Amino acid sequence: MNNFFSKVTLFLVAAVLVISSIGLSPASAWTPFKDVSSNDVEIDYLYDKGLIKGISSNQFGPDYSVTREQAATLIGRALGLSGTERKTKFSDVSSTSYSSGYIQSAVDKGIITGYPDGTFKPKQTMTRGEMAYLLSRAFNLTKTSAVFFTDIKQDSSNTSLYTAVNKIATAGISNGTGGGSYSPDKDLVREEFAIFLARALEPKFKVAFQNATIAKLYSTTDNLNVRSG
Repeated sequence: MNNFFSKVTLFLVAAVLVISSIGLSPASAWTPFKDVSSNDVEIDYLYDKGLIKGISSNQFGPDYSVTREQAATLIGRALGLSGTERKTKFSDVSSTSYSSGYIQSAVDKGIITGYPDGTFKPKQTMTRGEMAYLLSRAFNLTKTSAVFFTDIKQDSSNTSLYTAVNKIATAGISNGTGGGSYSPDKDLVREEFAIFLARALEPKFKVAFQNATIAKLYSTTDNLNVRSG
């Protein structure tokens, strides 16, 4: 009899645990971060490879902004660049900074160039537009396609923002922020950067870019011949 009640008790406890978990977003099973869910597979992937760390022992800080030196460090780790602290070409990057080695290595590889005044502005928040330049250079992206965003002027020159964004969209790294926009001036946050970096490294995370469709076309002419295509 006691054995019977013990089994019943264990069953009820298990049932309560299952029911209480319904509707919740479980924490990631692969990272110690309480603010990362099991759906954040890109963050899991980067953490498992030792490429990212949290803002604390149990928090990733997905909504925290990414500084330019943090981005350079993450890219440097992903590419296996030397992170040995040393003097850089930039007047505002100390040789004792944790990011100095990765920054100078990225300079040597032609990935980053800094500003005309000789600074890098390491503490400044990186924008989504700057991220496009960084990733397109870091991963030697060359292919472009018929990519259009409503908030980026088309310019096919090699150094234009449009070309950089086009390259990462064509490569399946980004498909914009919705509604046909890319938001190049928006501050880059840690979750976004982790997703973009994971897509650049691992094909299974890539997305298929699709231009926003135009719902209606208006004509100001009295007669308009329309052909298919």
